[in-house]
Amino acid sequence: MLVVETEDGALWSMWLTGYLKAELEAQHARPGTLVGIKYLGKGTSKSSGKSYNRYEVVAQDPLPVVDATELEPTWDD
Repeated sequence: MLVVETEDGALWSMWLTGYLKAELEAQHARPGTLVGIKYLGKGTSKSSGKSYNRYEVVAQDPLPVVDATELEPTWDD
């Protein structure tokens, strides 16, 4: 099972299927990674004819926290 914490602290869970696990691993997801999972509806396997749930998975490392003073140029007046 996959448990995800949203930015506001809410917890969501879903079955970690082989496809979802493979996608998250391929995108190097780890704790702290921003993850988007979109349900795309039912699909049908061309080879077996069985139906399955379709998802789109996107994983992105969060942007680092930067102190704004580090971004200020050091100009000589």
